[in-house]
Amino acid sequence: MASLHILARLLEGPCAILAAHDSLVKLPQSVVDVLRDAVLAAAAGPADEELSTQEAARLLGVSRPTLIRLLDTEGIPHRVTGGQHRRISRRALVEYRQRDLARQRALLDELAASDEEFGFFS
Repeated sequence: MASLHILARLLEGPCAILAAHDSLVKLPQSVVDVLRDAVLAAAAGPADEELSTQEAARLLGVSRPTLIRLLDTEGIPHRVTGGQHRRISRRALVEYRQRDLARQRALLDELAASDEEFGFFS
């Protein structure tokens, strides 16, 4: 399971494959996105399974207090049981992660565009 999470992290950036004669072929971002989504789905397990906050935090790679803050501020769907215990579906976590990755990618694209505008990449 840990190796799937490592693979998903590797698929967050530009990717290339080693082709014949040791040449690198850059993968289109759309292909990388599909691969990353498949890896995240495989790592997630059954979509309708509910996780504790500790399990959910581990799946996202954050601390439990950070996960609690995300539940409260980012609108990740969850339910409260037994007064204070929260349960989060795997599906909700995967959807949040995909939205967060898209947001990060958009911010990086915006930053790169402004850097090019100011001549940092000439």
